Amino acid sequence: MKKLVLTIDNQSVNPPQAPTGGLSELANIIRTGIELAFFFAIIVAGTSLIFSGLQWMLSGGDKEKIQHARSRMTYAIVGLTIIFLSLLLVQFFGDFFGINILDFPTP
Repeated sequence: MKKLVLTIDNQSVNPPQAPTGGLSELANIIRTGIELAFFFAIIVAGTSLIFSGLQWMLSGGDKEKIQHARSRMTYAIVGLTIIFLSLLLVQFFGDFFGINILDFPTP
């Protein structure tokens, strides 16, 4: 089988190699998906926490608005706690089973 070779100024230039896929590419896709999910969850929970704090400050002493802001802040804190605990569990089970999900070895 002949290869297509481009020559520029009497120097041969080989074409780029296409990715072959396989398990390492799947591992990269899974790791990126998990990292993006954690990133967006942290951004959403943090934004909700900041928004509920502003809502509490701007409530004007209205008890219903304060209660709504307080419950929203509680949900945001619980959400952040769940996010970090799930990250801790992923790391723990990865170490326990010898498979580090967030850091796949690439061959």
